[in-house]
Amino acid sequence: MPPNPFRSALLCALLLGCTEEPQTVSYESSESNWVAVAAGISHTCALNESQTISCWGQPGVEEHENPLSAPPGEFVSIASGNAFSCALRADGVASCWGDTSFGKTNPPTFPIAGLALGFEHACALDQDDRIACWGIEDREATQSPAGSFLQLSSGYDTSCGLTETQEIECWGLGPLSDYEIPNEALQSIALGGESACGLDIDGHAICWGNTEESPPNNVVFDQIGTGLRHACALDTEGLATCWGQNNSGELETPQVSLSTLSVGGAHACGVTPEGRIHCWGWNESGQASPP
Repeated sequence: MPPNPFRSALLCALLLGCTEEPQTVSYESSESNWVAVAAGISHTCALNESQTISCWGQPGVEEHENPLSAPPGEFVSIASGNAFSCALRADGVASCWGDTSFGKTNPPTFPIAGLALGFEHACALDQDDRIACWGIEDREATQSPAGSFLQLSSGYDTSCGLTETQEIECWGLGPLSDYEIPNEALQSIALGGESACGLDIDGHAICWGNTEESPPNNVVFDQIGTGLRHACALDTEGLATCWGQNNSGELETPQVSLSTLSVGGAHACGVTPEGRIHCWGWNESGQASPP
């Protein structure tokens, strides 16, 4: 059986560290019509003003499992995981494409309000704020809890949600299951490979798990994302700050204001208020080179 490039990419970024030298440049899109971006492990997808999707980075082993082959039509939101992506149409119907392992590209058929994609599983919030998960079943990542949730994030065989009281509830047997969950109210959470981060009520970043570096103190952030071994956040002026592993330029942020942020395996991307995409970090497969 030929080697799976997605497993190789995951091993590189998570266990061994990628071989590229740290880079001090970010990659900027030539187009300025983007409204959202979703960074995966070795690919990235984005939504433009026409509500259609473009993807770039590592193609699939088989043509029918290509994470770069986004479906046609109009969409309102997008998320990316390990070699697969999903997007929501205006009516809440989800479409997924890419690596079909473990059925992770087979979303529920009911209307969905929010998506969270992990490595070999995905979860969604329905329109009643309840969770449904699908994908790999032998790591308990699809055994989602009952109740209503405000927000959802998926990582390496683990997912977490914020309850109505803004407390964290997690499930799955990924690396994060070995660590204690913070016992405080959060406004957002973001899971990665071996660590997770969140923003507390005041906008300060907290992280747990196998963290290589602590987040900066006394900085107020509006958004946060976590990769395999690094994390990034946007401050109140839209400037990105990253911490953790820097084997492939993960911490070399662009000096521009961003309105949205998405952190992938060892790269990250954001959209400026003018609609341009900036990406930085690991770019071996072109996942940090937007069109």
